[in-house]
This record gives sequence, C-alpha cells and structure tokens, in this order.
Amino acid sequence: SILRVVEFPSTLTEIQARAYYHCENLTAVTFPNRLRTIGDNAFYDCDRLIAVVFPDSVTTLGSAVFSCCDRLATVSFGSGLKAIGTSAFDSCTNLETVNFQHGLESVASNAFTNCPITELLFPDSVTTLSATAFSTKRNNDIMRTTLRKVHWPSGVSTIPDSQFLDFAALEEIEIPRGVLTVGPNAFTRCRC
Repeated sequence: SILRVVEFPSTLTEIQARAYYHCENLTAVTFPNRLRTIGDNAFYDCDRLIAVVFPDSVTTLGSAVFSCCDRLATVSFGSGLKAIGTSAFDSCTNLETVNFQHGLESVASNAFTNCPITELLFPDSVTTLSATAFSTKRNNDIMRTTLRKVHWPSGVSTIPDSQFLDFAALEEIEIPRGVLTVGPNAFTRCRC
C-alpha cells in the first residue's frame, strides 16, 4: 500500500475492523471530532505511524486497534474515552508516552504489553484495570526495564499478584487511599 496520509470527513463516526490493516506506509491520521468508535485491528501493523491524538468524541477502542505499530511513540487520549480494548497497543515497540484523561474507565488485557512506556499515570476514573494490561510476556516484556513511575487509580482496589514482578526500573508508585489490597509478589524484585 502506498497510502501515506488519511484525513477523514467531519461527519465520520466509526472506523470499522481492519479498515487500515497493515497500511505499512501510513504516516499520519487526523481523526474528526465526531468519531466515536475505532474497531478491532483498524490500524494494526501501520509501521510508520508516529503519533496518535484522539478527539474527545472517541469512546471505545477495539481489540488490537494499533497493535504492532512499530514506530508509534506517543498516544494522547481524549476525555471521552471509556474503554481501551484487548491488545490495543500491544507490541508498539517505540511507544514511550501515553497521556490518559479523566473519564477512562477500563483498560483490557495486554493493552500496553511490550511497550517501552516510562510512566503510567492512570486517572482515578479507572475502575477496571486488567492484571495483564501492561505486562504478560514475563520473559521478554520491554516495559520491565523502562517503566519508572506509576499512579495506580483509586477506583481499582487491588494491586494484583505479581503485577510489578521484576520491574527493575520502577522508581516511584503512587498508591491512593482507594487501594485496599496489595497482592502476593506485587513488587517482588523491584528495585524501587
């Protein structure tokens, strides 16, 4: 595919599954302010995307929507986003910066697995955070060596078993009042 830039009409409300799957030369996408949903695998393996900014109108991101976008470095979510789907950004191996907004409620499994994110500052509006949202590939997950700071959301009362096991770079974690339980091995072998 030689498609490089996509500018959507202002009336667009949905991008369906696999719409731009493996558009390897796509470098820029501008989402309209009426867009609400981006379907499963919609931008899977778009290797040349560098940054994605979601308007406040987007409420849902499907599964693997931006997985394997190797050059994606920055993601900024709008305030309307409620849910990030399974493996949404899995294996975006240059994704260092993620900007969440208040209003986000749910982050599914593997959403940020194998991404070199340095800070995860979840808003307190998050009430469902999968135990595997940002780490399941225990033996080769790059985030184990890059994640330095975490703000755990007060709406999630438990830090699960082994959540930060072997996170060697972790320097700071903010645990708010809403947390009632810290699971076994949650911070085992952290150098924090």
